[in-house]
Amino acid sequence: MTVEQAPAIKAARDAVAWAKAPSKVDPAVNNYTALYLDVLRVVRTTDAGQAVVHQLPGLAMAHWPCLSRLLIMDNPGLADRIHPHLDPTLDSQAGTTWLQLQFAEVTGRRPLVRSWRHVKASMPR
Repeated sequence: MTVEQAPAIKAARDAVAWAKAPSKVDPAVNNYTALYLDVLRVVRTTDAGQAVVHQLPGLAMAHWPCLSRLLIMDNPGLADRIHPHLDPTLDSQAGTTWLQLQFAEVTGRRPLVRSWRHVKASMPR
């Protein structure tokens, strides 16, 4: 099975399609931008021990593996509040490259970091 055929990539493709769609709350921005702003709000207003994903009502959990990686690639400071689980497909070299391309497609810019694992590896333990 190639990376393109993996179930994780199918779910990630669905997440990217959702991320690019206009937000129902504010059609001037896409869903990703609305999610990013919601995540920043949650980080500012909740205890650091609370996982961000549990504070985002209405988010399709199947989208979280992809979206959590995009959020950390966008803002490495979120790594301590967003805890992706290792996914061999998304976290492989090919998967990381694919996510970088998707990040650019969703946001129109390059990610600040290569992947969430690179941020985690550089964080003090």
